[in-house]
Amino acid sequence: YFNKMKGSREFISAITRKAKNQGYIHNRYGRRYYIPEGREYIATNFAVQGCNHPDTMIWTGSGLFRNQDLVGKKFFVWNGLDYVPAVGVNAGLKQEYEVTFTNNQIYRCSPEHFFLCVGDSGELKWKQANEITSDDWVTQSELIDIGQDVDEDLAELAGRLLGDGDPMATTPYLMFHYELELSDIDFYEKVANKHGFTTSRGVMVRGRTDIRHDMPILRFRSDFHKWYSDLGGCWTKSYERKIPIVVFQWSLKARRAFLRGLISADGGWTGHTIQYTSTKERLARDTQQLLMSCGIRSILRNQKSGLHSAYRLSISDTGRYINEIGFRQSYKQNHSHQHSGKGSSYKLPMKLSKLVCELGRDKIRQSEGNGFTDSQKVM
Repeated sequence: YFNKMKGSREFISAITRKAKNQGYIHNRYGRRYYIPEGREYIATNFAVQGCNHPDTMIWTGSGLFRNQDLVGKKFFVWNGLDYVPAVGVNAGLKQEYEVTFTNNQIYRCSPEHFFLCVGDSGELKWKQANEITSDDWVTQSELIDIGQDVDEDLAELAGRLLGDGDPMATTPYLMFHYELELSDIDFYEKVANKHGFTTSRGVMVRGRTDIRHDMPILRFRSDFHKWYSDLGGCWTKSYERKIPIVVFQWSLKARRAFLRGLISADGGWTGHTIQYTSTKERLARDTQQLLMSCGIRSILRNQKSGLHSAYRLSISDTGRYINEIGFRQSYKQNHSHQHSGKGSSYKLPMKLSKLVCELGRDKIRQSEGNGFTDSQKVM
């Protein structure tokens, strides 16, 4: 471990000596922790502030990355207010707290992980996971415009395929509604050809023998399959369908374009509300996370019917979605114009989500987590 994590032995030794000499240490936010005599070895747990589950998506200066992929690397991490230098550390087994917000986003972390909360008078203050209650409000960053540039049309095609096609098939294909989306076929075919992908048109028969639907499809050759696989969008079973991890590291414009394709496929209007539906929980939660990275809030609900489940995202910031993302299909765009003055469309430096559950002790379990510490201290 010490050979792989350069500087970790020196860091742990320095923190332990400091705790032994003065009886306490400060965390990165200046909070003092008193360390019992003879237990100086636990001081590192307070200096490395809080651990996240290995699958947690972390904002860095280069985009969103899974926590487990940052271990041993130096980077800049978003601390709720600014970017600060950090290094990923594997902190071993930790108790795990599961925090659920009103929009049904789930966050898993160790008890000492800090949340930036808003007090009764509107002041910002840091509270640990084992200190917050269902009466607390937790800040969430509005949006961060970072990441690599990707052609927006190609990003939209990737999102549309994830919703209305199968990019992992031997011959990838994209389906369309016959009468309503003929212009979309022309658009995506031009995008694919522009980027060197060979396409062909065909028809797929869907439905039962007595009720058949001929669905126009756009086929792609194996080179497109390889391109999509290289994004990290591989899966072998339908329920494993997910947003490729690299999409979270695209620029804001590219992320918006990907969402336009995805939600144009499996989303639409229900009254005055835009909703996105998927039978895959992982895909629905990924979509909610990607929307949040674009500053758009949504509420996730699990709707069960018999043995079947559907995960439905209701977009809270309707006006903002229309203005910044929108739909590809003309009939959905026209519906958007009718509701362009309705719904929420505002910009704030911070957005709040209220906790809906006390941190139940039944949610505590052992989990291997990763934490962050200031890289300057490590050096």
